[in-house]
Amino acid sequence: MRNALNNLADTVKDPKEKERFETEMDNFFALFRRYLNDKAKGNAIEWSRIAPPKPEQVVDYSDLSNSNSVEFLNKLAVVKLNGGL
Repeated sequence: MRNALNNLADTVKDPKEKERFETEMDNFFALFRRYLNDKAKGNAIEWSRIAPPKPEQVVDYSDLSNSNSVEFLNKLAVVKLNGGL
């Protein structure tokens, strides 16, 4: 998954956007590692304490300009549904 995200990051030409993307990617992987680590320890997640994203933080896949990004993000949605992230 990290290789696919790195490949996706390589398509971003604007340095500011690339930096933002890489920061978001690092944050995602830190959260994912934390989730896996807690799950391995048998810790339960209190889902009621996790707030959903604000409407302005959510972007429809159809609004993304790069069709490769859309296809890849659909794969991330599987992680979201099955992995609880």
